[in-house]
Amino acid sequence: MFLCSTCGELFSYKRNLTRHAKTCNANEIQTATPQTSVDEGASLSKHMCQKCLKSFSRSDSLGRHMKICKGAPNVNQPEPKNLEKTSLKRTSSATNINQVEPESSVPKRARLGFNNEHLVMQEEGVYLVNTSYKNRIATYRLLSKKDPISVNDFLANLREKIIALVRCQIERFGNVKVGMELFGRFLLQTKEVEETKSFGSRFRGASQGTDLEELFDQFTTIIKRRFQEFNEKDSGWTLQQLLHVDVRVNKINPLKASSYIPLPKEIEAKRAVLNIQNTDQKCFVWSVLAAFHPVHWTQNANRVLNYHSFEQELDVTGIDFPISLKQISKFEQLNNISINVYGLEKGYKHDRNIIEVVGPLYFTRSHKADRHVNLLLISDDSGNNHYCLIRNMSRLISQQLSAKKLLNTCVMVAWFIFLQILN
Repeated sequence: MFLCSTCGELFSYKRNLTRHAKTCNANEIQTATPQTSVDEGASLSKHMCQKCLKSFSRSDSLGRHMKICKGAPNVNQPEPKNLEKTSLKRTSSATNINQVEPESSVPKRARLGFNNEHLVMQEEGVYLVNTSYKNRIATYRLLSKKDPISVNDFLANLREKIIALVRCQIERFGNVKVGMELFGRFLLQTKEVEETKSFGSRFRGASQGTDLEELFDQFTTIIKRRFQEFNEKDSGWTLQQLLHVDVRVNKINPLKASSYIPLPKEIEAKRAVLNIQNTDQKCFVWSVLAAFHPVHWTQNANRVLNYHSFEQELDVTGIDFPISLKQISKFEQLNNISINVYGLEKGYKHDRNIIEVVGPLYFTRSHKADRHVNLLLISDDSGNNHYCLIRNMSRLISQQLSAKKLLNTCVMVAWFIFLQILN
């Protein structure tokens, strides 16, 4: 920590103190280190707990302490002089031991406006984050009892708690949208800077019929992929400690569910996917009908009116709209159709952001069906889903494959399954 000798203000970085000193009329800069005294009988280590003022020489030691610190003052740690003038940000009252502040070293989250969050303990290792986002039911923060450095092990330790937490929210609110985000502390050794970074998934719908084990596995796959992509960027950041997982639960607006969502520009430019502009919840039905009654691009193939007259061809008895992945097998049996559903994931490769096709999210078991359809399931930032028709699979995934590899539809499906097994 760095102390202004004029006003007693504390700073995490020397450059901030230098900038402050120009306006504070400071004549000298006192640097508080384990070897330099701030005042007689008082010293500040490089890392200080801002609740109890206990000092640590290592950041990982401070991180472990923050998980159990209740805000009680450290009687063995001498207090610096003129403490009332010292600016200690993001402190909390010690009167409520169930309220725990997030860790103080979170510059990225602070810039995003999370510096005033409070955590309320729900049970051991599970905290409720008090936030006020539109359509947000709750955000829960989960801490692991163990302290593994492996992302896979860290998420595996929290698996049962996360699944139980989501199941409880579904029982209470019905249909919800769930997102998961992993946080870790990284060190940039070249500049000796620490920063908290996160790796999250987009929101996915969850209801009574959702396989929560499968949903957790999907979240885990996405988080591990994004973590790996970040490491492969060779940016110099190294993982110091995995901190916690945030599980966000949002309300579902049934009026918006499965309505029209624009395709990402990168996908639309390939002209391999037909995105029908429906205003109802039957995008699945219109996409299937578009496969059997093709309309040329130049004839407004994305208009629902082109397919209204064929709607009675499909049997949707007992099918709820919008159609979930769980209901597709029933739809296949009723109509003797086989369907595969793929998804999109954002990634980072060759120093640029990319969007890749992933899946199948749903893989047909109706191998003897008369007709086959490939669909693309896309979603927006609010967690709404929308089905589109894949007209040309080869063109859609061409950039993901070597130019020398031309795959037919059957081989493509096997290729996607193989990738899922590897992940």
